[in-house]
Amino acid sequence: MNSDQFVPISVIAGFAKVRQLTTDAALVLEVLRSSKEVSVNESGELVRPNVRPQRSTLILRDIPSDIPLAVSP
Repeated sequence: MNSDQFVPISVIAGFAKVRQLTTDAALVLEVLRSSKEVSVNESGELVRPNVRPQRSTLILRDIPSDIPLAVSP
């Protein structure tokens, strides 16, 4: 995986379960291009997942010390 999270399509095509289905590299590329789960780069050589990490933490910085910790209704 490179710094942009792309992996060569040859790695995907080399997976044992993919090889059991097909050894046709053009078919693997076609399927990857039609998938909503991954993106294929413009040259058709690299693929990456279309997942975005979900953040559940909010980090607050530089809060003035005179702000109350809890607000009452």
